[in-house]
Amino acid sequence: MPLISLDLSDTDVSQIPDNLFSNLTLLSDVNLSRTNIRRIPESIKFSELRELCIRDCKFLQSIQELPLTIGEANAWGCTSLEMVSNSMAALTQPPKDDVCLPVRFEFSNCIKLKHQNIMPEFQIRALLIATKFALQGDSTQKDESGGINICYPGEEIPKWFNFQTEGRSMNVRLPYNPKSLMSFAFCFICKQPECKEITHLECEINVKTIYGNEWKSRCDVVTGRFHHENRKSLHVLMTTFMSKEESFSLAREISFNIRGTQAEVKRNSVRRFGTPT
Repeated sequence: MPLISLDLSDTDVSQIPDNLFSNLTLLSDVNLSRTNIRRIPESIKFSELRELCIRDCKFLQSIQELPLTIGEANAWGCTSLEMVSNSMAALTQPPKDDVCLPVRFEFSNCIKLKHQNIMPEFQIRALLIATKFALQGDSTQKDESGGINICYPGEEIPKWFNFQTEGRSMNVRLPYNPKSLMSFAFCFICKQPECKEITHLECEINVKTIYGNEWKSRCDVVTGRFHHENRKSLHVLMTTFMSKEESFSLAREISFNIRGTQAEVKRNSVRRFGTPT
């Protein structure tokens, strides 16, 4: 019987064989939490892995390029983690049916993490997901909330986001573009008051069309718990929202309002990115 789930959590494992994912090609779920590993083998990018849990791996220093099949990578509390390789190779590949949706990358309290590759990874995954969403054609699914969620320690909004404001609300006027899928990327700078709570942001989206009509939707962002000792530190949360609603294609003005969370939202930002329909 093929091995599809591997749980080595809370063991003394310090090294993963380079050929692990090459030999166990049907692995879907791997849990290495609270082990002594220092790196993830490069062969992981050729796997069909859906979930990788590496919480509290205090010696882990790097994560290799993750496969497009990945749905969740939880590296919460990996305090030595510095580098996460991005999936640049994915841009040379045609769209695949096995691109996972949604995607959640959890880097809460990875205090040494270098952010240079996080934003490219977010952009690559967001583009792939938006392309897949657009190619669904006349599907009954009109909205896709939280296509990709990424969380990491930080207090700066990446420069790629071109609309920024303080607090929980924002109004954006957009040029009329009926030939583009309406896709938004959101970024929030948050402070979490209690470690026992999971951060949950609900973004209410209000649309005013060129004909004066109004329409509402919402986008959800969910991430993990922050360490108690770091509860006053700031974290960056990024997510996407995509819609095929006609009201969005006719949008003249859109407002975003953050609701329903105990986390303190310091700043928020948004960027529209289009994929031809």
